Amino acid sequence: MKQFTGQIRFLSSLLIFFITFSAQAASGPWNDFERQQAVLKLLNSNSSSFDCRNECDHKIFNVRSLDFGDHKKKLIATSSSSPDNNCHACAPQLSYFFYRVGKDGWNLTSSHVAYHHFGSWGDYPDELMSFDRISNNNALVVLRFGYTGQGYTEESVNAFMPVDNELRKVLGTCSGSDNEGAIYDPATQPLISWSGDVNIDESFSETGPSKIVFDITDRAKNTKSKAEFVFDGSEYKFASGDKRMKECEF
Repeated sequence: MKQFTGQIRFLSSLLIFFITFSAQAASGPWNDFERQQAVLKLLNSNSSSFDCRNECDHKIFNVRSLDFGDHKKKLIATSSSSPDNNCHACAPQLSYFFYRVGKDGWNLTSSHVAYHHFGSWGDYPDELMSFDRISNNNALVVLRFGYTGQGYTEESVNAFMPVDNELRKVLGTCSGSDNEGAIYDPATQPLISWSGDVNIDESFSETGPSKIVFDITDRAKNTKSKAEFVFDGSEYKFASGDKRMKECEF
């Protein structure tokens, strides 16, 4: 009974936190710096949503803005981790705050606190994230990631779309592989070394979101190719091109 009561109290405090957070994050101040400070203050005021609890080091690691003509869409991304979260597999928890900025100022459209673990060594490099326009009213958060172990390197791309109050994962695929560091005998171990640069096709229309195109360079075979992913109404799926990209969708 005590355990059940404790769970109810925790859920109630969590609900109050999110209601308070949304209310405060959606009202004044109206410039970028003060907005970022307000987000950090709110994260620091209640760390119960994070694994690191009161030991969290919250920081703004990415701020992006897209122009939609009569308004802008802004993304503030934060990283939360404890100071000792410092290992190859130690990923910080990332949070995302989406705003519509128009003549009436900043309006919070959705917030996603402690959304997922992503990165390594307690960090995620801001240059590996992009915020890309895909239609006349929506955008994608694209996260690139690479991991090396025992001479093997694997790369991947994940994409997330804010829809209503959700942040939906709409793409997950490998985007490169390399085994050069693990080759001891080139005669019996063929080199694998390819990588795909992700690009958002900006020729979107009213009928649907942009295509996602990977420009692939295969260093081992000295070839170049492409792979296209098309939005099917719920997620991006492989449509044509280099079939390596189809084989490793996740």
